[in-house]
Amino acid sequence: MDFTTFATMGKVLASNEGTEVHLVGPDGFTPLFAVEDAQRGWIVTVDAEAKGAVPCIMTVVGQDSRTYRRRRHEMVDAMRNRQRSIKSAQAEQEAMKMVAAGVVGWKNIPWSDADKGYLLSFTDDNLLMFLEAYRPAFDQLNEFIADRTRFLRIDATA
Repeated sequence: MDFTTFATMGKVLASNEGTEVHLVGPDGFTPLFAVEDAQRGWIVTVDAEAKGAVPCIMTVVGQDSRTYRRRRHEMVDAMRNRQRSIKSAQAEQEAMKMVAAGVVGWKNIPWSDADKGYLLSFTDDNLLMFLEAYRPAFDQLNEFIADRTRFLRIDATA
């Protein structure tokens, strides 16, 4: 990597391209997998060796990406237009939306609001529902998106 000029450093950031993040359990370390169970449908497991286990993956862009920065500007503008104090619950929702702005896709996210679990399709509403339900993912993604080093291209050339 060539860090000799500011112009070069800007080019090695891969914030706009998206990076896959393997979701982890509440302990912050244990990788999560989805597996289809005959009785329960799609479920979450920590057993990577389970038959048919596939990783629970989120695709995220960095804080320097056009998508993330545009959403941040929209949120700040909306808050200015309201010109009133924001309650704690509103601030939490805005933080949730900021993290959601950095998530551009996912794979293998089991959901169970019925008799049998299923793989949840990626939509903005489903993403917010997921982040609200599984707060460790919110924390993991928030930290990942904010870490510029996660978006450096090691093999980049100027």
